[in-house]
Amino acid sequence: MLRLREVMTRDVVQVPPHMSLRDAMALFTMRHISGAPVVARGKVVGVGSLTDLAEFAATCPSDPPE
Repeated sequence: MLRLREVMTRDVVQVPPHMSLRDAMALFTMRHISGAPVVARGKVVGVGSLTDLAEFAATCPSDPPE
């Protein structure tokens, strides 16, 4: 039986929690990835994904406040 370890990504891209959303989007696009673990002081504190970014963009007002 095939195991996950045989197909998993080993060169994992990590992002810091202070990275801007724009920079995260650019990184994900440049590296052709859909997300990355968010790491602070060597510990995984979350996961950021293109879905997270899309959901955030969808909730932002389309017109700037006057």
